[in-house]
Amino acid sequence: MPPVSLIEPKGIHPGPPALFRWEAVSGATLYRLTLSDQDTVWPLALRESRTTAYTFSEEERRAFSAPRRYSWQIEAFREAAKGPIARGEAFFAIAGAAAPARP
Repeated sequence: MPPVSLIEPKGIHPGPPALFRWEAVSGATLYRLTLSDQDTVWPLALRESRTTAYTFSEEERRAFSAPRRYSWQIEAFREAAKGPIARGEAFFAIAGAAAPARP
């Protein structure tokens, strides 16, 4: 199965990212985004998009906490296919709050 190239988010972020973007897959008509954190068995979010991006609302991003590492996966689907035609995975982290300065 060919990989989906994931663009963002990757690396360390100061707060919960809103925008998730990936490269188009030839022939794909639907993309499924699965977001998981390092400590859960079940996904935090499962969303579908007909474009190559998804934006989480401010309210949805409140479920993301720091410091924590997350993985996100994109599966690309074609209407006639019985399963995904491509898949990709990336990781990002949300940095912890800075400790207050001591006098």
